[in-house]
Amino acid sequence: MRDRSRTLPTRCSAVNQCEAVLAYIRRHGSITPLEALRELGVNRLAARINDLRESGHDIASDLVDVQTRAGQSRVARYTLRAGLDRSPTVAAEPDRPDGLLFDTSRFIERP
Repeated sequence: MRDRSRTLPTRCSAVNQCEAVLAYIRRHGSITPLEALRELGVNRLAARINDLRESGHDIASDLVDVQTRAGQSRVARYTLRAGLDRSPTVAAEPDRPDGLLFDTSRFIERP
């Protein structure tokens, strides 16, 4: 069984991608794989969502229909669940021009 130690992955790009995905969800309410690719350059959204869940974020997924060139397709839409999120507190890092977030390893109650 895997150790679920509530920490983000140690690979630099995966950590940055997790931070970007979490910031996007908080800013826009949800994210789909296409939004992750277009807006953040995140190619493996499901892997980053899994990393965030393992670090304690309560993220829900729902299947939604989207229009494609070939017709309709079903994709996952990820959202943060309301209530007590036993995830590390995330705060803006003032020195980063990209506005990404960092993990302060504290717990807070989410609205």
